[in-house]
Amino acid sequence: MHMAIAKKNVVPKSAENPISYLMDKGVEVLDLATAWKFKQTETVYRLRRFAHVPSYATAERMATTFGWDSAGEVMDFWSERVNKKGRTA
Repeated sequence: MHMAIAKKNVVPKSAENPISYLMDKGVEVLDLATAWKFKQTETVYRLRRFAHVPSYATAERMATTFGWDSAGEVMDFWSERVNKKGRTA
């Protein structure tokens, strides 16, 4: 049974990985993929691994899910993590 993404799952901006944070709270990958209009759940996993920065439209949906202020905030967060991962890879 899928758990709806609820307001109680607002992700603190200090979370190391917002997707993992939600999953730890019981939100399923399929729920995130549906909320973010992905055709495959693999895209959620790629974002979770910071494999790429989301598009602006996706970042808007992610911001809504996380309870964050804007798509730009999500894109900045992901960009920083993707760049950091690239430097350590």
